Amino acid sequence: MVSVKGDSKVFDKQNKELEMIRMEGMYEISQLEPQGKYNIREPPVKAGESCFDHNGLDMIVLPGMGFTANCERIGHGKGFYDCFVTKHMAWSAKHGYPKPFLVAVGAEQQLVTDLPVEKHDRVLDAVIIDDQLFRHVD
Repeated sequence: MVSVKGDSKVFDKQNKELEMIRMEGMYEISQLEPQGKYNIREPPVKAGESCFDHNGLDMIVLPGMGFTANCERIGHGKGFYDCFVTKHMAWSAKHGYPKPFLVAVGAEQQLVTDLPVEKHDRVLDAVIIDDQLFRHVD
């Protein structure tokens, strides 16, 4: 997941809980060593400053397996992103910051009419599928 805050990019690192840390640029990111089960470049557990040290995030781009036109999302089933978003929403409310805009980008094959979403699954603000933009309507 990549999130945007001002001119910086914030990248996720995973241990038992998803965290977002600040990285200044692509050079710093290119120096990360592939690691973990999926051999993905990710920061060491103690690297970088938390996004909460910099007034949170303005927008979070979430991955997903499938999406609906009403901006429902289903992930890979581990709940990392749903838990992070819940934590960020609570932090934003507590500190008087606006909630981050939640968006996903997917392919046409990922757009379905309905999903087996659960109570903890977050509805997004927007989903972009190919050249279509879907916005959540309350």
